[in-house]
Amino acid sequence: MHPRILIACMPKSGSTFFSNAISSFRGVRRVSLVPDFGAREQELERGLIETACADSGSGWVAQHHVRCSGWTRSLIVEYGIKPIVLVRSLADAAVSLIDHHAREGVVYPAAIAPSDLASRPFDEQARFVVRCVMPWYVGFWASWFDFEPKLVIRYEDMAANPEAVLRAAYQWCGGEPSANEVSAAIQQASGMPSRFNVGTSGRGALLPHDCRQSLAELVRMYPNLPSRVLGYG
Repeated sequence: MHPRILIACMPKSGSTFFSNAISSFRGVRRVSLVPDFGAREQELERGLIETACADSGSGWVAQHHVRCSGWTRSLIVEYGIKPIVLVRSLADAAVSLIDHHAREGVVYPAAIAPSDLASRPFDEQARFVVRCVMPWYVGFWASWFDFEPKLVIRYEDMAANPEAVLRAAYQWCGGEPSANEVSAAIQQASGMPSRFNVGTSGRGALLPHDCRQSLAELVRMYPNLPSRVLGYG
């Protein structure tokens, strides 16, 4: 099995842990398909895909905060890439992103954050994240939800039962891992840096009431969007 896997993910969706686990399987290595990170909007680049595909003796997995543009769709089809889309409750992701401000910084592609954001009160950070960052999150899900084939994985399911989620993902990519392989992959990924801050659901309740209302209104802007995965509906 030599899969070509794109983990298209919301920030703070457990994607580093998940991609570390996938890359722990035999014959799968980690690659990057974008030239830069930080504040740059992540878009796949053909040359990097061709470099990743040049080694026909193994598969690969790439983890990126990439929305599903027409360009992305065409590359997925052309190179036989298997997209796995990681999503999370918006409220929980917002709180986790506030944690990220203090631990790692305020530079990310979803919005240009004030340089002193991490020093501001929690409620002020929450309002920035909800009003300026979460529209990117909803746009991310809106861009992917009608693309097929894909596998959608919810952070909440991964936190509750990583073994089942990892097995389902690997099977969807064409493999059939043993219980020992799944356990070993999770153990190895657990020992690697992953930015998996807390690994629990329901922290969105910490947000101010007006922020939770704003998130609900944002989701309602997309009445045809399957919104349960975002913690609504």
